[in-house]
Amino acid sequence: MIELVISQWFIIKFKNKQIIYYIEKPDTPPCTDETKLVILIPIRRYSLNLRNEIRNTYLNETFEGRVTARFIIADPPYSLGSEEQNMLFEEQYKHRDIISFNGFDDVYKNLHLKVMAAFQWKWKFCSNAEWTLKVDDDMAVYIPRLNFWIDNKLKNELKKNNATIFGRIYPNSPRVKGKYDKYFVPDEEFSDEYYPPYMTGPSYLLSREAVKAILIKSKEIVAFHVEDALFTGVFPINSNISLSDQWDIFNNYPEDIVRFSE
Repeated sequence: MIELVISQWFIIKFKNKQIIYYIEKPDTPPCTDETKLVILIPIRRYSLNLRNEIRNTYLNETFEGRVTARFIIADPPYSLGSEEQNMLFEEQYKHRDIISFNGFDDVYKNLHLKVMAAFQWKWKFCSNAEWTLKVDDDMAVYIPRLNFWIDNKLKNELKKNNATIFGRIYPNSPRVKGKYDKYFVPDEEFSDEYYPPYMTGPSYLLSREAVKAILIKSKEIVAFHVEDALFTGVFPINSNISLSDQWDIFNNYPEDIVRFSE
């Protein structure tokens, strides 16, 4: 028997758009005072096998409440059959590690909405956690080593600016202008020839104050769907967020790291 949970409403406010959505309120607190790291993994609704791969690999460790990981999904862009929907309910009931945002479709054009909603969820339910890792579903993370670098290197960077994003900086990335390209961004959303330096999207780590700064500044920012350029490029140059290039830690390219595939 699947238990019913209480829904909770949220709103995403950018300068050029406003989205109302709701989530199922967690039936138990997802974080405690001991939680240090929140891992947010945007993934498609139907990717059950991939979620199980991740659960059975780098999330298959006991972190004694210090790490909280959640898969991020949104509304299906098509009508789900009852069997598929029941499988998702059963999966969530078993693992309690999926956040479903209801109010926008789960398509690439809405990835920035999924990530923004995930930041809101983090702040609402895990605000004490100092670190937030956004990681793509085809990446592997060695969490003990990441914690080592946080303790021995990255937290010292916060002495310069406690609102910092860590990752692998991608400089001089041109804006795609082809209207039929997946990464096309129109002039009214971003008009410069090049994006500001930003963190490559497969993974980046945000301090608590960096997440807070994004949430505060969002209503002044024109949003577009190239999520990494938006949150780690446009937001920092319009706020007090710093970027810290840690290319030796965040090896986000195929030749550097093992990727999952379905």
